[in-house]
Amino acid sequence: MMKNFLHRWGTSFALLLLLCSVGAAQVINQSLQLSQDPRGQFGVDTNGNLYIQNNRHLLFQLGTTALPTVAGAGCVVTAGSTDANGQVTGCSAAAAVTFSQAYVTAPRCIASSSSATNVALTVSSTTTALTVTPNTVTAATWNWVCGSVS
Repeated sequence: MMKNFLHRWGTSFALLLLLCSVGAAQVINQSLQLSQDPRGQFGVDTNGNLYIQNNRHLLFQLGTTALPTVAGAGCVVTAGSTDANGQVTGCSAAAAVTFSQAYVTAPRCIASSSSATNVALTVSSTTTALTVTPNTVTAATWNWVCGSVS
C-alpha cells in the first residue's frame, strides 16, 4: 500500500518539478564560475549583485563580433569600438551608430564630445541604433557608453 502511494505521488511530484523547471528556465549558455572563497576579484552578494573588487576594470572584447557601423557626414567608427562603448571621429552632423548586435530592450546611452571645442550633444537610442546629434555643426569626436537591462 505504502509503495503504491509513494509511486503515484513520487511520479506526480517529479513531473511537477520538471514542468516548473521548464517554465522558469533562463536562456543563459555560459557563466562565471564562482567560488565560496570571498577573496577573489569578483563577489556576488545574497541578492545576486556582481561586484568587481580590488579596483579591477570592466573590459569589452570584440571576439568574432563585427564592429558597430556609423552613418553620418564624415563619421568613422574607431577600431576597438563595441556596442557597449566606442568612439566616432570626424562627424560634422548627426551620426547614427548601428549596433553590431541588437539589444533586447533599448539601452541607456551616454555620449560626450572629446574635441577641442566641447559640443553639446543630444542622444537617443533604440534596440538597434544610437543617434547622436550635435547642437552646433562642427567636426567632432564622440565617445559613447551604452548598457541595457536585457
